Amino acid sequence: GDPDAGVAAANSAVKAGLDAVVGPYNSGVGLKTLPIYMEAGLVPLRLTSSDETAGMGFTLQPMTSQIAPVATDALVKEIKATSVALIVDTTTDYTRAAAQAMTTSLGKAGVKITATESITPGATSYTDTVTKVLATNPSAVYVIAYYPEAGLIAQAMLASNTAAKCLADYGAYDNGYITAAGIPAAQKCPVVGVPAPGDFPNSASLVEAYTKQFNAAPGSWSPYT
Repeated sequence: GDPDAGVAAANSAVKAGLDAVVGPYNSGVGLKTLPIYMEAGLVPLRLTSSDETAGMGFTLQPMTSQIAPVATDALVKEIKATSVALIVDTTTDYTRAAAQAMTTSLGKAGVKITATESITPGATSYTDTVTKVLATNPSAVYVIAYYPEAGLIAQAMLASNTAAKCLADYGAYDNGYITAAGIPAAQKCPVVGVPAPGDFPNSASLVEAYTKQFNAAPGSWSPYT
């Protein structure tokens, strides 16, 4: 996930004469490396979601402009939120873009944003941040962070015994989120994502074949492939 390491890898891929590359995974790296691939004529199958990377190769992911309306619908129609506090990791391109998209989308839906609180990854607890946003009395908290940070925020939400609902952004979508949060907290703060491999119609034989070949169940990102 480091842009400098990504640029070095991209230059190595170009030098090796590859025809295509699957990646990068995150938008921060993609903004630096996708132009390198495109200029060299190397086809990227990217997994970035920032709208700034749109048009650079082929995407396996939804973009922030596509995610925000779905997340807004979940907050408004399913959670019945009338006011939302945002907790945002402001250190990555994706999360910053996602926060901007959600602010716009929630505004169009008539939802009041009671607070937008920034976090920096690496803390062992985000209890103080959660306490701060809950003091603004939102009916829901939307967490725009990767894991494990989003998981720790979900833990703090559970421990607070608040009546406010919780929803985690697409950036937290990974099995690692559940590990970081613990199952009770993860259940109280679901994640915007795609169906699990076993949720797709007629997928049982594919899941079985995958598990047999790799000696592990398909992970949360497997449906994209």
